[in-house]
Amino acid sequence: MLNVPQNAVCCFETLTGLTISCYIYSPVFSRLSRWRNHKSSQCCLFKERFSTECIHFDSVHTVENIWNFPDGCLKTCHAGFSELVLPVIREGKLLCLLFAGIFKVAAEKSGLPAIRAVPKTADHDSSAIRTISQEEVMLNFEALKQLRARLLLWYDDMHKNEAFREQLSHKEQILLILCREASRDLTLKKLAAMLHLSYTRTSHVVKELTGKSFAQLLKQHRLEYACNLLSLTRMSIAEIAVESGFGNAVNFYRIFKREYNRSPQEYRAGR
Repeated sequence: MLNVPQNAVCCFETLTGLTISCYIYSPVFSRLSRWRNHKSSQCCLFKERFSTECIHFDSVHTVENIWNFPDGCLKTCHAGFSELVLPVIREGKLLCLLFAGIFKVAAEKSGLPAIRAVPKTADHDSSAIRTISQEEVMLNFEALKQLRARLLLWYDDMHKNEAFREQLSHKEQILLILCREASRDLTLKKLAAMLHLSYTRTSHVVKELTGKSFAQLLKQHRLEYACNLLSLTRMSIAEIAVESGFGNAVNFYRIFKREYNRSPQEYRAGR
């Protein structure tokens, strides 16, 4: 059940021939983030000459403008490569941002709203990037909207459909609860209550099914979510500390430094 998002993305890619990149702003979709982020070899080759990385325009800049395009848009980066962009939003919160590409659009004008960067130069070989027509752009965009609908249905099931959650194995339930609740005040006692198990039994089950203690799993999920926020947003360190469940910047800094041997600021600067 937890693999529904990955399977839905794979179906989209098989149908369209486009590659999905998924930027995560809700921890429940963190499995997609570990699966793939945007990094095209063609982009990297072209952008070696410039200080701007894909991540800056694709995520930080785009997410700051995406509320102007809640129904999606066509994004063209400064390398001249295009992607379809569609936000996954529920109850006014951005859960994740889907990018589908990369490609070049044929000469005719696309019927979608557009976000365009100022081109750096036209002096580069982009022959490896396929060109698609306006009709193909719109067909692929409809497929992307179907993918979004599937992800939202799964998200709602995970949060609101108790019968659906009861179909999950104990391991899947543990991972789901950690993805969903790790940034909150989650304790082993609360996890036990959610699983309808005793405190001691829950501790044993977590260790048996995952190979890690509850404290280790909780820290892992919080750090992974914090790394996403450091990479994909301009939130302050203090804001990220609270959002990812560490409570305050001092505690977050200490744990992050011990785990990665560098500070959150150094991690962000090195992305």
